Amino acid sequence: MGSAGEGAAEEPTLSLDELGLEGPNRLSLRTLREAHARATKPVASGGDVVESMRRLAQERDRTLGLGASGPVAMALETAAYRSNVTLDGQATFEVVIIDNVASAISLVASGSEKQGAWNEVGKIALAQLAGRRVRGPTGSRGVVLRIQVFSRAALPSGHDPGVEITVGPFVVQRGRGKRSARLEFLKGVGLTSVLDFPGTAARLPAPGAVVSLVTTDIDPVDLGAKDRQVVHTTTLDERPFD
Repeated sequence: MGSAGEGAAEEPTLSLDELGLEGPNRLSLRTLREAHARATKPVASGGDVVESMRRLAQERDRTLGLGASGPVAMALETAAYRSNVTLDGQATFEVVIIDNVASAISLVASGSEKQGAWNEVGKIALAQLAGRRVRGPTGSRGVVLRIQVFSRAALPSGHDPGVEITVGPFVVQRGRGKRSARLEFLKGVGLTSVLDFPGTAARLPAPGAVVSLVTTDIDPVDLGAKDRQVVHTTTLDERPFD
């Protein structure tokens, strides 16, 4: 007579892989957390997607000069050149575009004393844009721009007009701007005393050491040339019209 265990079916066993403890199906706390994070990740709404696409298109147009800021900045630049006053400094304008039409240009800041002249620049620019279609952002009623205009007088080389002349540490003549060319005598001099000339008001430094007698950065193209006005613009901000 056989034993009781003979002929009985063996109990099925599952591998670690089948139990989800090994291999690609392995379960872990990290796996469960990642799965939960993917399941609960917020999905952008249709409105958010449209707004994001609108902003990308607006930035692309601005980069290519196709947005509202392109023609407005050009109008402000042209108006600055047409001004009866040589503008030296910078000014910031706020421009309102409604239904693809420039409706207002206002001076909001001026870095020079010629505020009246800058106001005139805004009026001239608005007149230039009258009747012209100014393309605004897609899906928006209008746009508000902030554009900064820079203007200064410059020689052909880019130097400011005038020449700054120095003798040793003494400034004999100043240029008309920080970018003016320099003509320096006795550059690097170390003074030990000052020479007086009896009977005259002349006084000259007595050098103790001289590095160079004469140095200059005057550009030959500026000799005999007249200064001219240089204008450029920068768009500071562009936001939808409320």
